[in-house]
Amino acid sequence: MKILVVGISLLASMTSFALEQTLSERSEAISKKLTKIESKLTMQDHFAIDNFLTKIEVRLSQYSEPRTMICISNGGNGVWEKFSVHDITTNKKIGGDTSKATCQTVIENADNSLLCASNGSNGVWEKFTLQDLDKSTKLGGETSLQTCLNLIKNSSEEFACLSNGSNGVWEKFTLYDRNNNRSIGGETSLQNCLDSIASLNP
Repeated sequence: MKILVVGISLLASMTSFALEQTLSERSEAISKKLTKIESKLTMQDHFAIDNFLTKIEVRLSQYSEPRTMICISNGGNGVWEKFSVHDITTNKKIGGDTSKATCQTVIENADNSLLCASNGSNGVWEKFTLQDLDKSTKLGGETSLQTCLNLIKNSSEEFACLSNGSNGVWEKFTLYDRNNNRSIGGETSLQNCLDSIASLNP
């Protein structure tokens, strides 16, 4: 219904120049009217509006909702104190506990609705997974912090490279279509995968 509201608002903007109103104000008014007449729409009008809303949904997918993320302490003392990423917007913890410095690093480098979530382990056992903040899902396998940050740096709203979670020379990457939730092609080196994204986003 949210997409419907925004979509009808933009449809109205094509025939109106009511610049004194915001999109949200106009969409709310049109939504109220649509609620009353939706059952009376002809099949042709229903199809036309539905088709237009699909285009609006694709356009809006380019934008991420603003988030406020902070590092929250676990309350431990000394070396036992750890921190976790906390999304104030959704009131959810993201990933496991880690050091304060690492927690701040993953927040500072979050981009394209992606964040590196710690597995909560210590030392060399600590690994990170790409977290899709919009969909609240993990993408790919675990990898090092540096590699994870590199994946985000070279990602886009449409594509990302996902690790297979293996170690050393056995770690390979797959190009991932974020809009359609599917992998494209087989596993390859990190550089080859990043080059594929670069070619898709010149």
